[in-house]
Amino acid sequence: MLEESAGTATGITALIQEPSHAHRWSEICDTIGRRFLERGGRLRIVYAAGVYEDRNWLRRAQAQLRNGVSVRTGPHTLPPLIMVDGKCAIVSVDSHESGIGVMKIDVPSLTAALDLFATQMWQQAAPLQMSGAVDVGLTESETALLVLLSRGYTDAAAARHLGYSLRTVARMMSRIMIRLNASSRFEAGVKAQRLGWLEQDSVSALISQAAPCSQGNAM
Repeated sequence: MLEESAGTATGITALIQEPSHAHRWSEICDTIGRRFLERGGRLRIVYAAGVYEDRNWLRRAQAQLRNGVSVRTGPHTLPPLIMVDGKCAIVSVDSHESGIGVMKIDVPSLTAALDLFATQMWQQAAPLQMSGAVDVGLTESETALLVLLSRGYTDAAAARHLGYSLRTVARMMSRIMIRLNASSRFEAGVKAQRLGWLEQDSVSALISQAAPCSQGNAM
């Protein structure tokens, strides 16, 4: 269905929610994308933030980025959607009996609204990260911050140690909590520990001088 719709298209934007959708929809995008990009088309994919929590999913997204696809990450919840030139929408239809299916929508009043939504999701999304601690979901600085906080550093103490402003530390923690879908810093710390995000040699240079702190745990 998508291959037929993308035959003469110049721009495709895909929103992909979770691994069960991601592997199926990513394969579709890969199949179409190679030929689509070769003839100068623009393929944009927004993955839900959970991409950082699934290594296979993340590796696929990183491979797509290296192959010329524009890839970003959005919120934890995204409705699976593929927009073709703003005129045709492919949406996911879940069924316990038939599994994941798709439906094509080409009614102008509906596709206009869906295209606006897809565009807004793309504009609000963050670029997919390719280096540092991205393989497990965090940058080196974010990981160092979590490690320091887990050792009992306050925001102010962690900011001084890392050479950041208190406002920067607050923004970093906000991004971490969003990525982990955590409602509190304590929950973020627990989830990060469970995922192994605090066990990285790559941040040792940033925190090598950090000893356990008695100023109170900020997480």
